[in-house]
Amino acid sequence: AAVTDIGTTFGENKEIIAFTEFRYFTGLTEIKTCAFSRCSNLWKIVIPDGIENIGYCAFEYCSTLKKINIPSSVSHIGAEAFNECNNLTGVYITDLASFLTITIDRVSGSSPNYEGNPLSYAGNLYLNNEIITDLIIPASISKILNGALYGCTSIESVTLHSNISSIGRVAFGKCSNLSTIYCMANTPPKIWAYNDSMYSFPREGDYTIYVPQESYETYIRISETSSDGSIGNWY
Repeated sequence: AAVTDIGTTFGENKEIIAFTEFRYFTGLTEIKTCAFSRCSNLWKIVIPDGIENIGYCAFEYCSTLKKINIPSSVSHIGAEAFNECNNLTGVYITDLASFLTITIDRVSGSSPNYEGNPLSYAGNLYLNNEIITDLIIPASISKILNGALYGCTSIESVTLHSNISSIGRVAFGKCSNLSTIYCMANTPPKIWAYNDSMYSFPREGDYTIYVPQESYETYIRISETSSDGSIGNWY
């Protein structure tokens, strides 16, 4: 019979070093809340295709975990799923478009905390085992979701194609090495600026944004903040 739920069976298990048993759980679609929480000696785990949801605090305090793969089947990552995974060095994906459509929960409060996104600890994003430094958003993506690339320090440039309509809260927050943004959209995408900590792009750092010449004045002119915190101010 297919195993569809592992619950918290493995949580707080200090004996687990490498977890390869997912091959036995053929019916599993979710890694639930705290499933591997505080497995402090776990350094290797491979999340299989078919997993759709990584729950709240699923891997919190897995302090020796070095890298994590996010299969294209994942559509949701819970808040603090990778909280305090301080030794993560890489997030590995095979489908960039799928990765950018994952809904990532944030911890409630005045400041955005997207530690559900493993990039907030790992920094480096790998596509088919190649580190991404020059990120080209796929044409199939029209909206970049909240916290989508939060903490991705490997990216140095981002190209946004002409169909981009909005960029979510701290979508590129803490991308501290981001220096160049190319936005091909003639209509400025909606970006966020609710307060100093919720901007779409990093508030710190020095980067240049390039926009279509024929739309330059439009990008400069749109600067009215709406009631929901969205803003079209490009600078």
